[in-house]
Amino acid sequence: MHHRIYHMFANLVDFEKLKEWCEEWDIYGYGRLLKTQPITSIDDIRNMMVLCQDHHTGTSDEVDGGTGIHNLPIGEFMMQKLALPGCNPIPQDGESFEGAMERVRHHQKREEQAANE
Repeated sequence: MHHRIYHMFANLVDFEKLKEWCEEWDIYGYGRLLKTQPITSIDDIRNMMVLCQDHHTGTSDEVDGGTGIHNLPIGEFMMQKLALPGCNPIPQDGESFEGAMERVRHHQKREEQAANE
């Protein structure tokens, strides 16, 4: 379970702003279902994301656990889910950065060849 706002910030968070943000980024639908309920704790379900181990803390020794949400900026983390097949620019378990870039370049070459045919 990953908290979007961490416990270390619990005494600093504006819970009304957190509630509004969780309604905008409503990944499971709880923001809509609980819209009339205030958020009073960091442990509110609307502040949580269920992630597998690879995407929570990461597992890759090659890239220092670089697949996890704790290791990547949000845009890079999200690309693991949103990239075209074969285009994930984030090194996965056992893969080097150079290996990931080679995989992406190979995909781009195939796309260019297909466009030129």
